[in-house]
Amino acid sequence: MNRLEMPANIKLMNTNDPRIKSFKMVTSLDTFDGMNTNNFHPDGLFSTEIFGRVGTPERDTTFSFIHTKIPIFNPYIFKKITGLKALYKGIITGKQYAEWNDKEKDFVPSDLVSGETGFAFFLSRLTEIKFKQTSSASREADIKLVYAAIEDNTALINFVPVFPAGLRDAYIEPDGRVTEDEVNPLYRSLISAANALPDSIAGTTSNRPGIEVLDEVVYNTTRMTLQNSLNKIFDYFWLLFSGKRGFARDKYYSRGVFNGTRNVLSALCTTVEDLGAPHTPGLNNTTIGLFQVMKMIQPVTVNLLLNGWLGEAFSARDGSAYLVDRKTRKMVPVSLKRDVYDRFTTPEGLIKCINNFFIRPNRTKPVIIDGHYLALVHKGEIDAKKVFKIFNDIDELPKGLDVKDVHPLTWCELFYISGYREWNNYPTMFTRYPVAGLGSTYMSMIYCKTTVIAEQRWELNNDWEIKEFHDANNIHYAYEYPIIKKNVNFFETVAISPSRLAGATADFDGDTGSQIAVYTSESLQEVKDHLNSATAYIDPKGGLLNSPFIDTTHRVVVGLMRR
Repeated sequence: MNRLEMPANIKLMNTNDPRIKSFKMVTSLDTFDGMNTNNFHPDGLFSTEIFGRVGTPERDTTFSFIHTKIPIFNPYIFKKITGLKALYKGIITGKQYAEWNDKEKDFVPSDLVSGETGFAFFLSRLTEIKFKQTSSASREADIKLVYAAIEDNTALINFVPVFPAGLRDAYIEPDGRVTEDEVNPLYRSLISAANALPDSIAGTTSNRPGIEVLDEVVYNTTRMTLQNSLNKIFDYFWLLFSGKRGFARDKYYSRGVFNGTRNVLSALCTTVEDLGAPHTPGLNNTTIGLFQVMKMIQPVTVNLLLNGWLGEAFSARDGSAYLVDRKTRKMVPVSLKRDVYDRFTTPEGLIKCINNFFIRPNRTKPVIIDGHYLALVHKGEIDAKKVFKIFNDIDELPKGLDVKDVHPLTWCELFYISGYREWNNYPTMFTRYPVAGLGSTYMSMIYCKTTVIAEQRWELNNDWEIKEFHDANNIHYAYEYPIIKKNVNFFETVAISPSRLAGATADFDGDTGSQIAVYTSESLQEVKDHLNSATAYIDPKGGLLNSPFIDTTHRVVVGLMRR
């Protein structure tokens, strides 16, 4: 197979490559350059001289390395070798004694008197070992890998790459505490062990047969400490990389669908004051959480944001924005840095904002830009009707309306208000796998839900008046205005009509449903035509595709009719 045709090209990194040595080396255990300074140490794990200034693209892409001074195993090869024979690990760690058997070309168990042990002893025979073959295909693959690593000089390493600081940075909390990624203490452990070795040993040792290795014996303990530290670093990244949620499967082996989402099924809340009310999902609705809806129709979401309140706040188009002073709550023009401005005015920046909404604590936080609020929200009552309005100057609040009903615009409100008139106008194809029949996949309309318990509110116009329409589909009426309070529960699942459950062979024991949104004008019209046709409700045999007579209904009816 051609190399470029292979699904993935993964091989052991040759850390002895001269290009790695061109990186600047990390040598210091200190985070900061002095006791009373917040400047990162120039030779430390967060050095701005090595990795670049905080916030720059270089800090997210620049690698460094740690020089171990004495060769140790590539951690992946270490795991493979020690997995081939338990004695190997016992020798390397100094816990078991062994002798070299020239006939078998392998180590054999021995005792304290006749045998030897230790890292250096094992390496002195590494290239001579003839690993025992079995009928196991996985063992054969491991042996081939170890032989190849020994042959191309990647089994042992002196230079350990260090990830860019921007991907594991240290942060100073308001209370002065320093928080950092959990991989950093692992790097420090490796640096500490390396610093315990004299610089003179670097490049003077050898692990080839026939070369005197007695001088290396004294470093066996330190060498094992280096190996254990490197193994822990490897395990950290391996856990991130492997498994169902790992980087490899998520980014390369998965087959995600653009503008699609998958959620656990939950029961639809059917408790309503008025049957058939606009905020009551029906047979042709699929109830989905706000974050999933935004991701499903992401291009539409970005467009709604750009043409919503953000379009008004950033209307100057000159790198400035009309924001709200946090003390006076009055509108002020603010000149912004290019990266901050782009975050709220470009599709790339807004997609990052949408993705950050996945983090639940962020949802109820005010939108703060360069120390200013993006906007204010009035949430109160007029003529016994719940209302809301976005504005950017407290002086705009009409007399008679309570200032206590005004609060900073939150991320959840920004996203919901920007699209609440449009979310429910888009169809989605729901599929419950495995597909068992016609009811397992069907078209429906999105019903966007925010918090588990939400409110119905009217949006006020520019004159602070309710703009009413006489039809049931009032586009200025928010059916699911979020409740903004600490630890509020957001709707995170997907709920379908109870009449769809039987056809989808679904229940609520962990079953999931996939949703794919469509939003072109042709697709919208096609879905509407389908939902208005008999084929959406009648199966080929003339029966109903969906029926309210589900298990729950059956049991209630039987209970009522039983004598």
